[in-house]
Amino acid sequence: MGFASALAALAEGHCLNEDAGRAVPASPRENSFLMPKKHRISHSDFKLTANSRMRRERGEYFAVSHGPLSDSTSSNLQIACIVSKKTTARAVDRNLIKRRFRSVARNFLADPVRSTASNGVEIKKPKALIFYANKNAKTASFAEIKRDVEKLIRKSCDV
Repeated sequence: MGFASALAALAEGHCLNEDAGRAVPASPRENSFLMPKKHRISHSDFKLTANSRMRRERGEYFAVSHGPLSDSTSSNLQIACIVSKKTTARAVDRNLIKRRFRSVARNFLADPVRSTASNGVEIKKPKALIFYANKNAKTASFAEIKRDVEKLIRKSCDV
């Protein structure tokens, strides 16, 4: 594949497959930073959680409010992350914390070994987990955030 045809393929939204030497359509969700839709908390569910009594667990970098979703149509674990301006004033830092959190949560939910009953995490009812970042989450590494979030998910689902 020549340079001009490769450039044209990239302009059309294709990624280049070096092995085959041809352009392959790129997935629109391939590099997405979003949580899977079935694990997101909807606005109406978030309002329900604000009015209900939820338990709170604290970790080193996050605090999690967790409780059942009684009126929810979803039977999955639903997760949200909130990083306030009080935590860190710069939007760049807030977005970094949220991206790291979502990456950890997605990997935890996608891995059947870590998120099954054999590891102590089994969800029988729909449950909401709302994570609030602490100020020291700004300086935390990805590995530290991963350890803290996984510990809090296990702790809140065991209760």
